[in-house]
Amino acid sequence: EHSRIYSYVELPTGQGIYMWNDYNEDGLQQANEFELAIYPDQKKFIRIITPTNEYQKVNYVTLNHSLQLNPENIWLAAEKRKKWQTFMSRFSDQLSLQINNRMLAEEGFKAFNPFASKVNDTSIIASLTSISNTFFFNRNSTAWGAEYTTSYNGGKSLLTYGLEGNSQLRHMTKLRWAIIKTLTGTVAAQTGRREYQSALADGRTYKVAVNAIEPSLTWLLQSALRITGSYKMDNRENRPELGPEKAVIQSFIIDSRFTTPGLGTVMARATYADIQYNAQANTSISFVMLDALQKGTNLLWYLNWERRLSKGIELSLEYEGRKPGDNPVVHTGRMSIRAIL
Repeated sequence: EHSRIYSYVELPTGQGIYMWNDYNEDGLQQANEFELAIYPDQKKFIRIITPTNEYQKVNYVTLNHSLQLNPENIWLAAEKRKKWQTFMSRFSDQLSLQINNRMLAEEGFKAFNPFASKVNDTSIIASLTSISNTFFFNRNSTAWGAEYTTSYNGGKSLLTYGLEGNSQLRHMTKLRWAIIKTLTGTVAAQTGRREYQSALADGRTYKVAVNAIEPSLTWLLQSALRITGSYKMDNRENRPELGPEKAVIQSFIIDSRFTTPGLGTVMARATYADIQYNAQANTSISFVMLDALQKGTNLLWYLNWERRLSKGIELSLEYEGRKPGDNPVVHTGRMSIRAIL
C-alpha cells in the first residue's frame, strides 16, 4: 500500500465537507487548520488522499456485526403470556459493531485480530472502530418508555508527519411519557468525552468531558402539526493539563413541522444559545468547544419547504441563517428539484 498525504481542494460553497480556519493568521492553508464543517456556508473544501512513491506491505481486517434481542417475539400472544414473560417482553436491545484496521505486515497475526489491543502505534496505517448499543424498556408503548445508549467512535491514521487519532464516547439516557394524548414530554441526558491526539506539537490535542441535559415538550395536532420546545444545558471542559478551556452552553429551541396534502411539508426551527467561554476564540479547541459558534448570544434559524409538484417531481426550498456572537448574520439558501424514477 502507498503511504499517503492529505491535501484540501476548494469547491463551491455547500459542496464540500471541511472548512478552513486561519488560526495563525498567516494567510496560508496548513493541513492542521482544516475542520469538519458544521454549517452549509462553511462547507467549502474536500480532502484528497494523494499516494506517495513509498510502498509498505499492509495486512487488514474488516468486521461488521449487528445483533437485536426482542424477547417479545419469543413467547406466545400477549393474552397467553405469564406475568414474568410479559415483564421481560418490555425489554429489547440493539447492538452494532464495525471495525476496519490496516496495519503493517510486521505485526503478524495481530493484523488479522480485530480486537487486538497491544499494537505499536508505529505499525498502524489506519484504524476505525464504531460501537453502538441501545437498551430499550417499553419501546413500543405509547404511554411511556426509556432507553440507554452507549456509543464509541474512534480512529487513528498515519500521515507523513505522524499518527493522529480521535475518539468520542457517549452515554445517553432518554425518558419519554405521554402527559396527555397530544402532549409528550422527554428528558435526555448525556455524559462522555471527545478526544483528539495531534501528530504535531501544535496545541490541537484535547480531551473534552461533555455533560448535558435536555428536557422537551412536544405538542401534536393529529398528523398535520407538530411543535417541540426544548431547553439544553451543555457543559464542556478540557483536561486541565491540556488547557484551561471550559464552556457552558444554554440553548432554547423551538422546532415545528406542518404538513398538508396541498401545501406539502414546512419545517421551521429557531435556536437561542447563550455561551460562556473562558478561553481565546479562533482556535482549534474553541471550534470543538463551541461548535463553530461564539461567546455570548448566538441565534440560529432554519426554514424548509418540500412539495411534490407531480407524480415523480419534488421541489425543496431551504433557508438557514445564524448570528454567532457579535459577528454579522450569515444567510444560506438552497433549492433542489428531485426526479423520482
